[in-house]
Amino acid sequence: MTWMQSCAAEYVLLSSKYKHTVSKIPEGLSFEEAASLPSVAHTVICTLLRADNEVPGGLKGKTVFVPAGLGGCGSTALMLLKSVYGAGKVITTVSTKKVALVTEMLGEGVVDQVIDYTKQDVVKEIGVETVDFMFDTAMTVFPYIAVLKPGTGLVLSITGKSGETIKKDLPDVPWLLEKLMDAHDAMQKWRASRYGVRYDHVWVHMGHAEQITKWAEDGKLKAVIGKTAKLSDLETVRAMYEIVAQRKGSVGKYVITID
Repeated sequence: MTWMQSCAAEYVLLSSKYKHTVSKIPEGLSFEEAASLPSVAHTVICTLLRADNEVPGGLKGKTVFVPAGLGGCGSTALMLLKSVYGAGKVITTVSTKKVALVTEMLGEGVVDQVIDYTKQDVVKEIGVETVDFMFDTAMTVFPYIAVLKPGTGLVLSITGKSGETIKKDLPDVPWLLEKLMDAHDAMQKWRASRYGVRYDHVWVHMGHAEQITKWAEDGKLKAVIGKTAKLSDLETVRAMYEIVAQRKGSVGKYVITID
């Protein structure tokens, strides 16, 4: 399994300048399943480990909200929240056609409350000031921020970066972009602070391959694949990329196989 943003090629050049990880495919997983796991699993582990350390008393027994629950990171987080971190109540949102898929794809008892955000008032359904931790995977923090407990509520987002963290990922990033990212990050933190909620983005670092392998082999973590396509089928590949870019309508990870 390899990771560095994304790639679709027979060979990948690994450089010490950027963060790369290579590990053995977990037992029982196909190449397609293994390809779908590293990026989302490392992102989720870095997020949940941090939340477990920063939410007062940890995540055990707490109420956790993960919007977009059938996306790549969302579905992975939902599988781990109870089985690994002992969360008390897990909530997610999906569109109408995906409501039944949550249990079908993730299993019974993984999620306690599934909300159809196209038909229901998410804040009303969850309840104001009832959530301890929100994992933002789809830039949905502020429409739902009222559900977080003021004073102790925490939001961790994978959709933002600061100048420092983008520099860690991309050492050659332009100075101006660093400053713009710092400004955006500061604005998000300020907006959340007005509600008494702490907001931060997650910097994803590699190094959890052994843990991912163990959870995959133990059945706590499984690949959620929405679509696969051969690289030679450029029309289908292009359509898959467009769905992912729109951040709407996809299920799990999309996998491109080399012919």
